Amino acid sequence: MRDGALEFTVTTAGATRPSSIDWPADVPGPKEVERRTAALGEAPGKSTSFHQFDFMLGEPSLVTSTVEGVEEVPLGGETRRLRRVVTRFDQAGMPDVTTWIDEQGFALKTSMSMAGLTIISELASKERVDAFLAEGSAASAEVFERSMIQANVRLPRPRSLESVLYRVAPKQAGGPLPPLEDERQEIVAREADSGAVLLRVAARVPPETPRQRRPLEDPAPELAEYLEPNPMLQSDDPLLLRLAAEGVGEEQDAWNAAVRLERLVFETITQKSLDVVFASASEVAKTRAGDCSEHAVLLAALCRAAGIPARVAMGLVYAGGIFGGHAWTEVWIDGAWYALDGTIGRGVVDPTHLRFGVTSLRAGGLSAGLLGVLAGLGNIDLEIREYSRDGVMRQVDASRPRCAIENGRFTDRVEGLSFAVPEGWSAADGAPGAGGMSNEFVLAELSRAGAGVIRVVARQVRPDFALDALPAELAGGGAPVFCVPRRMAGRTGAVATGGSEAQAWRAAALLLDDTLYVVRAAGGDDAALEAFEQVVDSLAIE
Repeated sequence: MRDGALEFTVTTAGATRPSSIDWPADVPGPKEVERRTAALGEAPGKSTSFHQFDFMLGEPSLVTSTVEGVEEVPLGGETRRLRRVVTRFDQAGMPDVTTWIDEQGFALKTSMSMAGLTIISELASKERVDAFLAEGSAASAEVFERSMIQANVRLPRPRSLESVLYRVAPKQAGGPLPPLEDERQEIVAREADSGAVLLRVAARVPPETPRQRRPLEDPAPELAEYLEPNPMLQSDDPLLLRLAAEGVGEEQDAWNAAVRLERLVFETITQKSLDVVFASASEVAKTRAGDCSEHAVLLAALCRAAGIPARVAMGLVYAGGIFGGHAWTEVWIDGAWYALDGTIGRGVVDPTHLRFGVTSLRAGGLSAGLLGVLAGLGNIDLEIREYSRDGVMRQVDASRPRCAIENGRFTDRVEGLSFAVPEGWSAADGAPGAGGMSNEFVLAELSRAGAGVIRVVARQVRPDFALDALPAELAGGGAPVFCVPRRMAGRTGAVATGGSEAQAWRAAALLLDDTLYVVRAAGGDDAALEAFEQVVDSLAIE
């Protein structure tokens, strides 16, 4: 301890570095917390306050524990008489924790609501835990899936959208919302009764004028923590310094350099996996594995190594019909923060990224970034009202059918896709409504008695997908018999033929951004093939 700060060392990826955090005078240890809580007695309303260090947040926080009474609590096949204590934290977004304690202040059961879930933990014997796991009950409580937010419309080619207007509402009228406004996100209207807001999110890059050079010279003091190394972003690691130098080359424009590093991160992390849990930048550079958080920390560290202020953003992103938790990176250019996403690597963050918090990861803590996500996941309702691409704004109107057949053409108004319906064939809307996550969905299905089926589908693919990978993509790993380029909807696509003689198929595919549009005919009869050609020739996509 020195001058109100706790000084310590952190060892990550084999490197040890000094660090410090502000440290209040009153930070009792676990046993002292138990003693103070036990001393409250059983009378409702008695409380005690103190600072408590949270390893997840990486900093002390002021907590207040209040007795709410005594209850008979079932635990492990018996009933215990326990005191119910509610602990509240001073950070906005941190959930209250309810604890049931014995006479000595020892916690036997806890409950808290986080990311839309109520998480309950109980002290249990090894035998009870083994029995619980054997039942398979734990699998049904998978947090990642249950914290997703179902979109009210399946957004077409989300990575190329320019702006999206959302209605964001607390699940309970008047309840809190996560932090929403930043350089990309603007609240354009508020609803007084419900507490909901209309939030416009836009894709944003720095103006193409003479821009900030790198490394940043004479940075303002408030930028220091976004340039310096820390236990999670080891921007002074020789490996990261080498990667950053290779990634930016001779580029001196800070934004152009950051975009090059975004692409480097996308290509460097070759094992895209959810198995890694928030590894540090040095670890990620060595293992080349991880999910969105590993992409975010590696990009932030590389940008700092190149002299560009950077931090990690947390919130939601749209994918396959749902909004799920996500992390990306922001860089400081000419007095403002701009977003990049190493997980996607497109040089711009699309407006389906909703930011709830940011963090410098100083001292390894997630702090405001994590709290913002916790305040949003599962605690808000999200509705897409409109979206734009190429300057054209499209309204989302639940009362208007998504698809229609007019003058012999089938039109999907949301996707901006249409085609002529062959004579004698019927076309039905195949696009699903709300209900789960899927990387492929049927836009339309055409049929004719005795002539097989033709489907038009939209399939979300990896950002680096190219048409030369089409044979394996369509055949599920087996090579099609034939694949050739073909013009369709005014663009270059491809046609593939495969399957056996008894189960032949033909497919035409067009790649736009991160979406592969496929017209596929099953069965080799002449009527189906003729109709397939008519659909492909008449296909139009806005």
